[in-house]
Amino acid sequence: MQAVDTLRPVTADDKSAILRMMETFNQEEYIAYSLDRLGESFDALLAHPEWGSILIAELGGIPVGYAILTYGFDFEYGGREAFLTEVFVHPRNRGQKIGKDLVEGVEAFARENGVKAIHLIVRQDNPRAQRLYRKNDFHFDPRLLMSKVLK
Repeated sequence: MQAVDTLRPVTADDKSAILRMMETFNQEEYIAYSLDRLGESFDALLAHPEWGSILIAELGGIPVGYAILTYGFDFEYGGREAFLTEVFVHPRNRGQKIGKDLVEGVEAFARENGVKAIHLIVRQDNPRAQRLYRKNDFHFDPRLLMSKVLK
């Protein structure tokens, strides 16, 4: 049985609800952010579905979470891959299996869009998220993620 009534790609009408949840996500994850930049990124992703998608979860017509999936390509996986860049469940709705529905919904959405593998990053100090991902067959890769911000 699903915990959410609706799991669907966002539209422009969802922007304010998503930005409110993104603000909480970034605060919880200790990520520096600006609402202007988040809004610009939302608009850019919505304008370019070939880059990825944002899925919103609703319960009784109320937004309760979201997930962001962005696309890449890798020969190792035989084609299109995706990065699950954010999964967020509103604090008042945690523990209701909404995260499970989001992850399963993202996987189904990814398969429908030709994705061969999904990657994600999870904080070492977030065992709850790690349990969720492990229950959905994600595993730690022996390689380490390295990043460089281009200016």
